[in-house]
Amino acid sequence: MMEEKRSAPMGVAMKGMALFVCCCLAAMVFAGNAWAGTTDKSGNWDYNVIRGGGGIAAQYIGTSKKVAVPAKIDGKKVVEAYIAKAKSVNVKKAKYLVELDVEGCKLTTLDVSKCTNLKHLNCNRNKLTKLDVTKNKKLDGLFCSYNRLTKLDLTKNTKLAFLACHHNNISKLNVSKNTNLTDIFCNDNRLVKLNVTKNTKLHYLVCTNNKLTELKVVYNKKLVQLSCANNKIAKLNLKYNKKLGALACENNKLTKLNLSNNTKLTYVGCWGNELTAAPKVPEGCELIMTMD
Repeated sequence: MMEEKRSAPMGVAMKGMALFVCCCLAAMVFAGNAWAGTTDKSGNWDYNVIRGGGGIAAQYIGTSKKVAVPAKIDGKKVVEAYIAKAKSVNVKKAKYLVELDVEGCKLTTLDVSKCTNLKHLNCNRNKLTKLDVTKNKKLDGLFCSYNRLTKLDLTKNTKLAFLACHHNNISKLNVSKNTNLTDIFCNDNRLVKLNVTKNTKLHYLVCTNNKLTELKVVYNKKLVQLSCANNKIAKLNLKYNKKLGALACENNKLTKLNLSNNTKLTYVGCWGNELTAAPKVPEGCELIMTMD
């Protein structure tokens, strides 16, 4: 008997989100530990930090309502800005900016069109309804999750390697020009279609909780983790995904699942489908499923 639709247990869905968190932290470390030594008396991370010339050029107490990031401070180019608390962030003059982190500021608008040197943008957990990154052609890491975005144009971001746009209201996502992508986290949106045939470098794909009816991953031979749970997918061809280590495809409309070529699998979650036979998995692989 089929079980009711529910979230994945400690499987790929959780592994995927854990990976996303790790990648976010990795991005912060890569930025040069800009937060080091900037806590307030209560120990909270409440400072806004601007870096340039190899050190902290300026810092502002996090209760500032508005923050304007300049191009230079004391003759030093401002290349990194980390804004912890601000209702408004102006980066129109920050033409040398490479790293921008405004996570959790509750911003309703963010104009990065003048930041043509930007490589890493983290605007997670705001209230953005629009985000234009078409002028940011050097962008290789974009974190814009937990906003209110309905669309996201990435056609100009050909260097993009990491994309996290989950928990928005995006109905269309064109990643055909983003052939350098290795990680896509687009779960919890309103996607009806997702074409990743051009993304041959893809290692991680998390597209759970959308409205997908099909997903073609035959060209994604480097795929290590795939989470496509809670969609309406009827067929899933994984014949060429021989590097796949974890799969979450629960709560779809699959009637069969052939995993005979996926010898590196360590986890498979496929409950809540219409499977009549258990898929053959490698010895030691954790399999969670239900059948009619």
